[in-house]
Amino acid sequence: MDLVVLERVRADVALVRFLCTNPGRRMLREAPVAAAELFGTEVLADLRTIFRAVAAAGGWTGMLEGSESPLAIAELSTDEVAITERALRRVRVRPVAAARHGGFDSARRGDTEYLVDYLAALNATRGPAQQAAGSIAGEIAKRIGGRVQQRPEKAPEVACLKAVGKFDGDAARVLDLAAVRIIHHDRAALYQAVDQLLDDARVRVVGYVDRFADAAAITRIGAPVGGLDAWGPKRSAYRDILVICRLSEAYLPRVSAGPLPPLEYFEVQLITEHIAAAIAREHPLHAWRRLVIAEAKRARRPATVRERAFVRACDEWSRQWFQDGVA
Repeated sequence: MDLVVLERVRADVALVRFLCTNPGRRMLREAPVAAAELFGTEVLADLRTIFRAVAAAGGWTGMLEGSESPLAIAELSTDEVAITERALRRVRVRPVAAARHGGFDSARRGDTEYLVDYLAALNATRGPAQQAAGSIAGEIAKRIGGRVQQRPEKAPEVACLKAVGKFDGDAARVLDLAAVRIIHHDRAALYQAVDQLLDDARVRVVGYVDRFADAAAITRIGAPVGGLDAWGPKRSAYRDILVICRLSEAYLPRVSAGPLPPLEYFEVQLITEHIAAAIAREHPLHAWRRLVIAEAKRARRPATVRERAFVRACDEWSRQWFQDGVA
């Protein structure tokens, strides 16, 4: 385990806490050079805007009590609804909650060091699954006229944040250690890609989340409206389609590169070119939101007013990047 990286993650949590205090906000205002070196110029500008919004709302409590800016949501076409309905029917045969990696000691889900070590051991076996994901997604992207983007290896410390923040420490449910993106300027083409994944004999689709879906489509299909796999745009206006795939038996690697069995699962994330460009700009704020949420869950306490308001303010600021080009 890389203790240096783990301590850096913990330091980032402390940094967010510091920024939510008056001295932290003064540093952003009065020491711009030092702050720019610490955060980067673009992130620094975003943080200043966020804290100005908090002040304009009347402070942290006012930020929480204020009304959210509306989300622009484009309706799905008849064909898109049909494809996403088909995907959900497939997933309900074997829901994603039943999909998990092997070799995990559930009794140690509260042990952060164990979680990081376990995820690092899984990462050591991700090569074949990542290669298969890139090959399958690459073929589909070529057919629809889009492009594929390999997702870099997720550091075990970052994956640990997801395990704690989303799955209550159950690291065996972090299924995106191997992952790719299919990117296309046209949303309709992304649904064509989903349709092709559903028909691909090399994989079985075991998880599906549609964050492009509008309220009417969600109601018609009976899709999840809350919890971990909630459909529809996030509060930040971010949207995508997530498909969790399990390699079919004939394509599973037989030999592992580590002490755990080789990865069987990978994630395909489908996004528009607009969303892809916005992710690059907005990702530091997403990382800090995740840190704040995971830290509260790790400590098994409710998020504080300041933490919840900071997340809310980040969401409001992120909307400017994701709101445009929703169709």
